Amino acid sequence: MDNPVLQVEKRTQLGSHAARRLRRDGKLPAVVYGHKEDTLAISVPEKDFRTALQTGAKMFRIHCDNNEQDALIRETQYDAFGIDILHADFVRVYMDEEITLEVPIEVRGTPVGAAKGGVLEQIRRTVEVRCLPAHIPEKLTADVSGLDVGGQLTLKDVRLPSGVEIAHGDMNTLVAQVRLPMVKEEAAPVEEGELAKGPEVIVKKVKEEEVEEES
Repeated sequence: MDNPVLQVEKRTQLGSHAARRLRRDGKLPAVVYGHKEDTLAISVPEKDFRTALQTGAKMFRIHCDNNEQDALIRETQYDAFGIDILHADFVRVYMDEEITLEVPIEVRGTPVGAAKGGVLEQIRRTVEVRCLPAHIPEKLTADVSGLDVGGQLTLKDVRLPSGVEIAHGDMNTLVAQVRLPMVKEEAAPVEEGELAKGPEVIVKKVKEEEVEEES
């Protein structure tokens, strides 16, 4: 699939006031940096960018002033509610150079241990991979259908597409496991008669002469 194209413009006015004006006009403030070139401040059509993100796009073809370059979306900043996009960071890439980026891990299937009361717990949800820009995966998948109670799945069990490798980390890192839910111990029921008894009074019988000696 070809990388989505963004027709962008250079930004000459910077700062929060200028950024708000851009957003009112349906554009987003963004920057492009990397490969020892100057950082380029740009404005991006918000609708086009959001549509591309919804399709899972990570690589973009950026057109600016009759020039074009490939760039990877490095960070997208949202408002406090996670709805409106506020800013985007792109990093320049060359299509023949490997890059490192973080991708999500998706677990698939129903563990066999679920039939025995087991609960699936996903420990690791993302991982850094290394690949050429053309091989960037939308996500990695891991099949948990074979996990019984007490079973575990690690990074080495995650399916890697051709041309993609784990960038770094221990391949025995836990990704998911199936365990029995914690059961709280319930207090033993108190019989009705015991509630009325109150605390037990211990009576010690002593001989009369012992009382006289103590007094």
